Amino acid sequence: ITDVAQLLAQLGNKARQSGLTIERFKPNGETARDFVAEIRFAMDVQGSYHEIGTFIDSVGKLDRIINVTNISMTSPKT
Repeated sequence: ITDVAQLLAQLGNKARQSGLTIERFKPNGETARDFVAEIRFAMDVQGSYHEIGTFIDSVGKLDRIINVTNISMTSPKT
């Protein structure tokens, strides 16, 4: 999978800046599209609702097109 290490580094930096901890990062393959390649990942992160929102916002501002889908939030703590 192309550029996975660079993308992981970028996501790691954005997560730290947002206050998140990445607990799992798993590439799930690459699919060729018309002019781009779609690379899917599974991620488990730990942080507050606000930190996750900040992270998703910052990921959306990267040079790459990144779509965040299938979000599930579990084990809330007060």
